Amino acid sequence: MKSVCKRRLASWACLLSLTLFVFLFLHECGHGIGARLDGERVSTGFNRVGDLDKRPGDPDFRAGQVITGRLGWGGLLGPLTNWFFALVFTGWIMSLKQSSRASLLLGAGAVVNGFMRFVPMTMFFINAGLGRLSLEDEVAWGLGSVDGLGLPMSFDAFQAVARSEPELILRTPGIYAWPIFSIGISLLCLILSYRKLLALYRTDLPTRASQVAFVFMPMAVWPVVFALANTLDRVVRINW
Repeated sequence: MKSVCKRRLASWACLLSLTLFVFLFLHECGHGIGARLDGERVSTGFNRVGDLDKRPGDPDFRAGQVITGRLGWGGLLGPLTNWFFALVFTGWIMSLKQSSRASLLLGAGAVVNGFMRFVPMTMFFINAGLGRLSLEDEVAWGLGSVDGLGLPMSFDAFQAVARSEPELILRTPGIYAWPIFSIGISLLCLILSYRKLLALYRTDLPTRASQVAFVFMPMAVWPVVFALANTLDRVVRINW
C-alpha cells in the first residue's frame, strides 16, 4: 500500500509539473494573440510579456508598454485561458465515475489552471493588506476607476507611482472587482476538482498525510517549474 501511495504522489507531481509548464506557455500565448487582436505587437515567452524583439533582462524590456486601465484582448486572453480550462477540466472530471490514467491528467489540468489565477490573486490581496500593490492582469483592468492616476501612462511611469503612492490605487474599490471574480472561479474549481480527485483515489491515498501531500503538491512543484520557465523566458520568445 505504501508503494502504491508513493507512486501515486510521484506521478501526480510529474503531471502537475508538466501541466503547469504547458499552461504557463499557453497563458502567455493568450496575451500574445490578444495583443494582435488589439492591433499591438508584443513578445511572449514562458512567463512575461514584453516589447517586440525584447527579452527579460533588457533595460527597455517593457518601455513601449502603456497602462490604459481598460479591458482589452491583450490583457484578457491570458487569464481567460486559465478560467476556461479550469472550468472545462473541472466539469469533465466531475462526470467521471472511476479513476483512470485520464482522470489524473484531467485533475492536473483543473488544479493547475485554478492555481495559476488563485495564487497571484491571493498574493495581490495579501500585498494590498500590507499597503503594497502587485500589478496582476485582473488588477490592471480596474485602474481606469482610480481618480487622479492620469492614465494612460507608460509601464515604467506606472511602476514609479505604484511604488511611491500605492494607497492612491489601493483605496479604490473598483480595482478589486476583477480579482474577486478571478479568485472566485479559481477557488470553486479547486474545491470541486480536489473533492472529486480525493474520492477517486481514496484507496491510493489512505492516510491523512498522503491526502494533504496530494492537495499541496502544486505548491511544492511551483518554484521549480517557475524557475525553469523564467530561465527559458530569456531564450524562447515569440513575436506576435
